[in-house]
Amino acid sequence: MTLGVKRGVGYDVFMNMSIAMATYNGARYLSEQLKSLVSQDLLPCELVVCDDGSTDDTVALLHEFKRSAPFPVHIHQNPIRLGYVDNFLKAASLCQGDYISFCDQDDVWHETKLKRLVEQFRRNGAVLGIHQAMVVHNDLSPTNTRFPVIRKTVVVSAQRLGDGPLKSFPLGFALTAHRSVITRIIPRLSAYPDRFKFYFGHEMPIYLTARAMGPVLYLNETLSLYRRHEHNVTSGKGVQQQSSWAGLQNLAQDYIGYATHAESRAAFLEWMAGDDTDPVADYFRLNAKISSRHARFMKSRAAYYEIQGTATQIRALYHMVLQGAYQPRLTGGLGLKSLGKDFYAIFR
Repeated sequence: MTLGVKRGVGYDVFMNMSIAMATYNGARYLSEQLKSLVSQDLLPCELVVCDDGSTDDTVALLHEFKRSAPFPVHIHQNPIRLGYVDNFLKAASLCQGDYISFCDQDDVWHETKLKRLVEQFRRNGAVLGIHQAMVVHNDLSPTNTRFPVIRKTVVVSAQRLGDGPLKSFPLGFALTAHRSVITRIIPRLSAYPDRFKFYFGHEMPIYLTARAMGPVLYLNETLSLYRRHEHNVTSGKGVQQQSSWAGLQNLAQDYIGYATHAESRAAFLEWMAGDDTDPVADYFRLNAKISSRHARFMKSRAAYYEIQGTATQIRALYHMVLQGAYQPRLTGGLGLKSLGKDFYAIFR
C-alpha cells in the first residue's frame, strides 16, 4: 500500500510516509492515538512500532489494532530495554517510507496532519518538517500553550545558521524526516554517549542533520495534541516560555546555565562531526564554533552581573562591547537586545 490512500480513494503523490512509534507501558492512552492514525485524511504506508518491554496491555492493544488497521502494522518487541531514545531510533531505522513521522504513544494527531505535511513536502522538497501542537492535559482538555513555538511558516534552505522561526526545542512528536536523514545518523548514533543521549535525545541529531542536508520546513500549524501527564518520559520544561519581562530579571546564575548549555551543544556537534570531511560534518563544526563563542560571552555576562559598583560595571560593559559580545546571535554573539538589557542593569 502506498501513501495516497485517502480513505480508499486514490491520491496522486510521489512519496510514501511511514510512522515510527516507540511504546512502553502506554496502554492508558494508546488507543486514542491509534484511532487518530486511522482517521488521517491521508493514510501512511506503514506503522512501525518498537515496544520496549511493556508489562501492561500495550502489546495486546497493538496486535488488536493490527488486525483491522487499513495499512501494514509492524510490531517489534525489544528483547532488552533500550530506553526511549534508542527505541525511537530503532523504529525509524526499520521504516521503509520516503518520509518518517515520529509518533508518541500518548498524543493525538489531527486528521489533517499527514496530508498537510505531504502537501508541503511536495511543494518545497524539505528534508524535515516541524509543526506546532496544542499542549493538553491528560484528559485532552486544552491549555493556552502551543509547542514547539514556531512564529511563522517558512522553509529555510540547507546549511543556514540559526533556527529560523523556531523558538523552542524541536520535540520528536512534531518531526517528520526524510529517510536520508535517518540513514545518515543511525551509524553515528549506534555509539551515542549517555552524556549527550539524555540531553539532546533523538530530536537534536535529526534536526541538526536535516538542517545540514537540505531545506527545513517550519510549519506554523497545530497538527496534533501534545498530552502532558505524570508519566511523560520527558519533563516538558521547555513548554514554559520565558516572557520578555522575565528575561530582564535574569542574573549571573541564569547566564552560567546558558553557557553550560552552549558548551554542551558545542561538544555534541563536534562529536556528531567526528572524523568526517563532508559538508554535513563541516556544518556541524561551524555551529560548534558558534556555540563555543556564545558560551564564552555568556560566561562574561555572568561575571558582569556579579560586579558591584556603577563605574566598574560600565568598564566591564565597555570591554564586552570591544570583545564583540553583542554581535548577532547567528555568529555566537549575544545580540543588541542583550546590550540594552545589560546597560539597563547598571541603573536598576
